[in-house]
Amino acid sequence: MVNTTLLRQTLAHILRHPEGWRQSTWRCGTTACFAGWAAILAGGRWLLEVDDGTPAALYLVAAEEEIREGLALEHVLPGGDIGRGVFVADRAQRVLGLTADQRTRLFASTNDLSRLHVIVSQLCEEAAA
Repeated sequence: MVNTTLLRQTLAHILRHPEGWRQSTWRCGTTACFAGWAAILAGGRWLLEVDDGTPAALYLVAAEEEIREGLALEHVLPGGDIGRGVFVADRAQRVLGLTADQRTRLFASTNDLSRLHVIVSQLCEEAAA
């Protein structure tokens, strides 16, 4: 079931803070795409505090159910520790309650703000039907 509340909250956050939004990048410094903001607004924490350009920077600390479902990968963290992380798009898809097709449509790197408005509206209408 699509989480329309989180969809709307994520879009509203991006509209209030457009300087922190970059749809073409999952995470870059203090910016994120729609998926990144949805995951963070749902309580996600980045596996690495700083985006250091490594693949692990695109992962969130895995929840127990994500570990059980096999969505979590192990990453070597600074200092040699091992952390289990889930890819930001996988977390966002789960917390937003999206199908694979809906995920592809909403998280497309070419979406601008007007397109995100349309997609969020469509997803909310589909959920209400």
